[in-house]
Amino acid sequence: MKKFLPLSLFIFLPFLSFSQSIADTIPFTISIDEVDSSIADLPGIHSFVFAKSGSKWLMLTGRIEGLHGFSTNNSFEATYANSSILVIDTTNWQVYSFSVDSLDSVYHSLLRSTNTEFWQEGNKLFILGGYTWEASTGFYTAPNIISIDVNEMIDAVINQSTISAMQHIRNTYDTVAAVTGGKLMKLGSDYFLVMGHRFDGFYNQQFVIYSQFYTEAIRKFNITDNGTTVSISNYSSLNDTANFHRRDLNVEYFKYPNGQTGIAAYGGVFRKNQDWPFLNPIYFDGNNYAVDTFNQKMSQYTCPVVSLFDSTDKNMFQIFFGGISLYNYLDSSGITVQDSLVPFINDITVQTKKQDGSTTETILNLKMPGLLGSNMIFIPSDRGAQFDHGIYNLRKDTGRTMIGYLYGGIKATLPNIGLSSANHKLFRMYLETYYPADTTADTTGFATFKNENTISVYPNPANDFLNFSGLKKNYNYSIELTDVFGRIISKETLSLSNTSLRKNIHQLSPGIYFIKISSDDVYKVFMFIKK
Repeated sequence: MKKFLPLSLFIFLPFLSFSQSIADTIPFTISIDEVDSSIADLPGIHSFVFAKSGSKWLMLTGRIEGLHGFSTNNSFEATYANSSILVIDTTNWQVYSFSVDSLDSVYHSLLRSTNTEFWQEGNKLFILGGYTWEASTGFYTAPNIISIDVNEMIDAVINQSTISAMQHIRNTYDTVAAVTGGKLMKLGSDYFLVMGHRFDGFYNQQFVIYSQFYTEAIRKFNITDNGTTVSISNYSSLNDTANFHRRDLNVEYFKYPNGQTGIAAYGGVFRKNQDWPFLNPIYFDGNNYAVDTFNQKMSQYTCPVVSLFDSTDKNMFQIFFGGISLYNYLDSSGITVQDSLVPFINDITVQTKKQDGSTTETILNLKMPGLLGSNMIFIPSDRGAQFDHGIYNLRKDTGRTMIGYLYGGIKATLPNIGLSSANHKLFRMYLETYYPADTTADTTGFATFKNENTISVYPNPANDFLNFSGLKKNYNYSIELTDVFGRIISKETLSLSNTSLRKNIHQLSPGIYFIKISSDDVYKVFMFIKK
């Protein structure tokens, strides 16, 4: 989710077009179909905690509206925090709900958080951090670790038993857990809290009324839970102030060619020297890490990711489902553009890490059924052969298999500015492999890229004038000025005698505006603040 975005995210992010080529074939296809709401009428929710036990799903925390606001003191309205512990029985798709206000008061805010980190270890569900609100404190990142007994909590919700629920939940204050927008992973007996940040105060892009600290770290520790108390111990930290300055990213399990399992970090925001998402994946084996030189173009924000490994060819595949992206694929023209507004997309991509260390990214012809994916989750079914940590074994999964579900997340109506809501639809995902003979897949990919223009707009924020540079002489440009609601304030066509332009904006009221620059082969959008 595009949350806690520094104001300058949208500044100086030009549209770039790239040459296209067909990527290597992929030895599988996927398909998605919707579970009819008459069968599964589920609540809309995103950015939540999930656990499962047999045929039952346990869900809590998260948000029940769409994308948060950006410029008010109530961008994360408490009204839209999920205030229920939910259980879904997938045998009949019955939904059970239990109010967190039925629990002790300490949990009223802790379980209304969003973008927490969590891990299910057998019957234990560990929840760390998250961004939340309470009357006495305001908005803050929770410095707490919570442990829940999954089976017993599911029964408590179904039976509406407050006593039982309180017997099977516990929490401890620990600032190591005060992180939101990271990911909690485990290798061996060690837990790793991968990146993220601590954000305290109102989220507001126009006024700095908050404190924000990126962890810039992979935090390593152990979790001990004796059924009465839960605690963090043996804490250490691996830091990289440049490459680990990320949050709201995708963190997934990954197999090296030798079969060792590691952790891969994809995307996330923001670089220190430039308000852009990170494009270079990071691979971590539990002790050491490597930053890939490959640039991931699509799906830099949290979205569902399915991981698959070919144990014969030693290739690792990871499927990214929609979400929010710095780049957008234009089906009509067959090109990929860099969008400064960081749109919601419906593209599904496959990132392939080959045995030789090279990486490719492939855009599938299959699309998400709408502008979906952001803060949606993939829920594995009991089908499909897997290695450890949920990585699918491509050499064992032959034929077509329903390997899981896609659920929740944010549903957008437009790629950029527009209404959004919490998605309530459920989708089945099918995997079909093509070994050993047929390795044909219905895909369209891209591999090589070039920057075709370098227009920039400055300063930002601006008082009386905006300067444009990088324009072409004797070229016709259409320049359109709109407000944050999309209303056109001015529109003009200019033929320039030089490569720069200065535009008077003195008459504009303070606020957020967009400048659109277009010609026969250029289309760029810049967001700026009028002081």
